[in-house]
Amino acid sequence: MAPVLSALSLAAAAAVATAASNASWGLLRGASNASSVAVLGVAAPPPGAWNEIGGYYCNLLSYSPIDTLEYAKYACVCDPDGACGGVYQHSGQPWTGAARGKYYLCKKEPLTCEGPADVQVVYGAGPSVSCSWWNGIPNGAKTTWSINCSEKVHSWVWPHTR
Repeated sequence: MAPVLSALSLAAAAAVATAASNASWGLLRGASNASSVAVLGVAAPPPGAWNEIGGYYCNLLSYSPIDTLEYAKYACVCDPDGACGGVYQHSGQPWTGAARGKYYLCKKEPLTCEGPADVQVVYGAGPSVSCSWWNGIPNGAKTTWSINCSEKVHSWVWPHTR
């Protein structure tokens, strides 16, 4: 006899199956992805994915703008000093005199929540992202998180927390 599944477990299974088939774990969107993951019992994103964290900014490792996200990811994970924790992007002008819409390398320090999620984003590398696989596995894999400022950013989303 087949087990009876609740609507919640069916929805979670469908989300995971759809996410896996799209090679994107970004379907767990909303005001509290971190808590939804715990409630739904959905595992952390695959280790080769980049985490896209909306509404946050980081302390910059360098104020030198980078034109593309792909090159910024490469520059971060292939940093010879190993000091880069991720990539920051602001769709507008993050500070007076800064280039618009560019990417910057982040220090390995806790993030600051400022919002809004559609204006500034931090990209954090999953544990299996490396200089050899700098764009994620599969290519371009990412998980999109929208975490309220009052919630904890879990270490598997951004490992450089205190």
